Amino acid sequence: MQFLPQNWDAATREQFWFTSQGSRVIPYAWFLALEQDDGSPFRSDAHMDALRYIPAPKSLHNPDALPVGFVKDVDGKDAWIGLTCAACHTGRIDYRGTPLIIDGAPTLANADRLLTELSAALSKTLEDPVRLERFVARVLPRNPGRNDRTKLIEQMRAESKILADRVRVNAVPWKDYPGFGRIDAYGQVYNQVTELDLGVPGNGKRPDAPASYPFLWGIAQSDLVQWNGAGQNRFPSEYFPMGILFRNTVEIIGVYGRLDMREARGLYPSSVDVMGLGRLENPLCTLHAPPWPREVFGPLDENLRAKGEKIYDHRCAKCHGVVENGTKYTVGLVPIAEVKTDPNLAVNAHDRRAKTGGLAGRAKNLKETFGPEDNASDILVHAVTGVLLAKPLDTFVAVHQSACVADASNDLPPDQKIREVQKALDELREQLAVVPVKYKPRPLNGIWATAPYLHNGSVPTLADLLDPDHRPKSFYVGSREFDPVKVGFRSDESPGATKFDTTIDGNHNTGHLYGAGLSDTERRQLLEYLKGL
Repeated sequence: MQFLPQNWDAATREQFWFTSQGSRVIPYAWFLALEQDDGSPFRSDAHMDALRYIPAPKSLHNPDALPVGFVKDVDGKDAWIGLTCAACHTGRIDYRGTPLIIDGAPTLANADRLLTELSAALSKTLEDPVRLERFVARVLPRNPGRNDRTKLIEQMRAESKILADRVRVNAVPWKDYPGFGRIDAYGQVYNQVTELDLGVPGNGKRPDAPASYPFLWGIAQSDLVQWNGAGQNRFPSEYFPMGILFRNTVEIIGVYGRLDMREARGLYPSSVDVMGLGRLENPLCTLHAPPWPREVFGPLDENLRAKGEKIYDHRCAKCHGVVENGTKYTVGLVPIAEVKTDPNLAVNAHDRRAKTGGLAGRAKNLKETFGPEDNASDILVHAVTGVLLAKPLDTFVAVHQSACVADASNDLPPDQKIREVQKALDELREQLAVVPVKYKPRPLNGIWATAPYLHNGSVPTLADLLDPDHRPKSFYVGSREFDPVKVGFRSDESPGATKFDTTIDGNHNTGHLYGAGLSDTERRQLLEYLKGL
């Protein structure tokens, strides 16, 4: 595998790939012991590669050779398999036999299929006595007692139900939906919090707004994150911007962090590892966009690029400003009525309502209480705030002393740091869940490495994006083979690929018509410029 110069050394990459953040899918030993139907290990490199996760070798931080972004989370004596940011935000591009690893790029992985297959594997192990005995022999020490075996099977049934409930609440009726490289993060987090964590049956809704995993270079320098700009990086304090921990805690809930809200007391013990989040956030401060790999794809045409830059300045720069690596920037959100791309993500995130169960009548913030039904975004804000309020204050001091976004806090005396943390948490508690019905444009550094395009991945290549009258109505996703001419992955039918149907709500490839009216020559010029950003 070949890495591009993105300002990370091997140690930084290992830190990002294999730092736990509190995600707990199933016990760690189970993941190593589970089988596929043919008897091969569930965690085999071949199976993980088929799901488009990236196999990785053994190392100091990865002693069991887990795929990139799969980590061991240790809770006292117990160990769990979990996912970290790198599982969804590390890309691989193949070109004529050369695999390129792009740190911070969107993965092509199929997270929904991973969970579905993992749930099925655990369920089938419980149902098949021979398979169960092999599993027990791998998981328990030699000569286990009857009580050990009984406790293990009881735990397997409990964890199997947790996985099955998550699969059930996020089920969709369409084949190959969302497919490779996408997930409806908002829909699934809302389902997790409002139905499973809060314990209110019927709150789940079909997650029908899948989006591509966003690229991470420049994220630490932006004021807003998420496709709809709902995540605030610099909120609420210049010393302790809890917005970073807030949006990362939301992410952990989405990737199997443990949280129980059913007692609804407002302080929620959880598996969220705040210190781990700090160790994951720090590398992002220094991550650079990947440069066009000239030695692999060939050099860029500088004459075309010069002409394309003028078109970019006229057509694109108003929304997608050019920003140097490491430079802070402010984004402006674009209304759906203007950009005209598929509205499901922004509308669903804004409009979703849910029954509040035990939260009804309790404080939503310092100004309001929850009604019998309320905004799902308010319930999520309440849950995440309760998770953070349950953590020791000195934990936040330790995290932000090492975080790139809070260098100013290092000059504060210790007692003032604690006061600033408390102030930041109080302000976070007052926050109203404001979810814009808009989409966020961002600088396009390294855009060549982030196919497919638009927020929902509905356009396979940059060339297709710039020619809105001829965008494909359907194509296949899952191939890692790159096309440096059109700038995107191979999109014809290939082994294991999933079909992308743009006629389904949530999949529409409409909007972003800013390439309309360009001649073929002008599109080539603009495309050449985009390659080199």
